[in-house]
Amino acid sequence: PKTPKPQSFQNLLHDPLVRYVSRKDVSFSVGQSNALLDIRSRSEFKFKPCPDCLHIPLTELRGSLNLLDKSVTYYLTENGGQRSDIAAHILSQNQFKVFVLR
Repeated sequence: PKTPKPQSFQNLLHDPLVRYVSRKDVSFSVGQSNALLDIRSRSEFKFKPCPDCLHIPLTELRGSLNLLDKSVTYYLTENGGQRSDIAAHILSQNQFKVFVLR
């Protein structure tokens, strides 16, 4: 019998918490049950704003969790790169519904 390949430690940590979705596959309007979240730094956001996005820099995310609504599904913008993955981990660990746009 074939033995399944062991998953890498990174995959075991990463896969259950970070879920990706293509922007073209998501048809939603920003509203009561959905929100775009941009976690870039203040200077990055100021230089290239993201209309209709909630902006919380990654460095402030843990301290701002109480400002977020757990009934909302958060879509992290692709602008944050790997930082969006980190933010998704933080939000998932705190029982928020979250996806990273790709």
